[in-house]
Amino acid sequence: MTWSPDGRSIVFSARRKGGPYLLWRTASSGHTEPEHVSISSEDAGFPSFGRSRLVYEQPIRDSNIWRLDLNNSLGNPGAPQPPRRIVASTRLDSSVKLSPDGRSIVFESDRTGHSQIWKADSEGNNIVAVTNFQFEDPGSPRWSPDGTRIAFDVSGGKGSAIFIADAAGGAVEQWTEWKQAARPSWSRDGQWIYFSDSGAGERGQMFRVSTVDRRRVETLSPVGGSEPTESPDGKTIYYILRGALWKFPAGGGNPSKVIDGVQRGWWEVGDKGIYYVDIFAGVSPGAIPKGPKPIFLLPFDSTTPVQIATIAGEIIGSTPDFSVSSDGRIILFSILETSTSQIRMLEGL
Repeated sequence: MTWSPDGRSIVFSARRKGGPYLLWRTASSGHTEPEHVSISSEDAGFPSFGRSRLVYEQPIRDSNIWRLDLNNSLGNPGAPQPPRRIVASTRLDSSVKLSPDGRSIVFESDRTGHSQIWKADSEGNNIVAVTNFQFEDPGSPRWSPDGTRIAFDVSGGKGSAIFIADAAGGAVEQWTEWKQAARPSWSRDGQWIYFSDSGAGERGQMFRVSTVDRRRVETLSPVGGSEPTESPDGKTIYYILRGALWKFPAGGGNPSKVIDGVQRGWWEVGDKGIYYVDIFAGVSPGAIPKGPKPIFLLPFDSTTPVQIATIAGEIIGSTPDFSVSSDGRIILFSILETSTSQIRMLEGL
């Protein structure tokens, strides 16, 4: 926020009525309702007054969703088709997931000024909104095994929770309490939703909630970890802990490390094994380096990953931007194509 030169008003950036961050002006007495500075742009932040001018920052970030068709099988790698951009806007499109039948996708986008969950066909056409939140941010959508429901997390002032939506449109239901629940996944039989809670203990904790009775919540063993996901046969739980992939028996048992270098949001359990992106491309975790990011497949019966493709563009490491079809032939990911900011100036305020 910033004081006006005469000290009679304050200009600040806020998302007061949903949508993007805007500039607002209110009397310093606090006795008036803030008014929108209508001549400013969207996504406005960090305002600062000079004598007669107001400057502020407008960040511009644009990520789009790409599809890569491998058209090959493990042991017989052929030349993959060039990747194709299938979902694009002037804002952030991310967190894509392919439906079990391969005909549809869900993803997160703030194309309307505020993040929502969207659905489209597998080529990115016929886009429709699944959610309509005003002050909360939904993300990490996941299809149910039968493709009729979508689970996702929602974060806001109350914390974060798991929600479920009808894939065909209609009701959106809150399924867990407001805590720090995130990154849901479905059991193979559709009876449970797995999720992690970053606020439960020093390293977080993993849980599952019944898809029939939301009051039935069970703690998973072992303690610590995130993104619990079942194996295709439902006998093993894979999860992420400290930049590595781990597993333990679904019926309970001791955990064991599978492989290092697997990051949250950048892996998928397929029919053939574990698919993942080495987002740090062989360097120590930290700032994501520029340059190609190799995609690997670690077969269930092997300890040696095989590189199957490459992501050539820049990525946002904090969003779960990676999805693979169960047969491994279709890979979806998001590429950050624009990331910059502008300093804008208003006169006469």
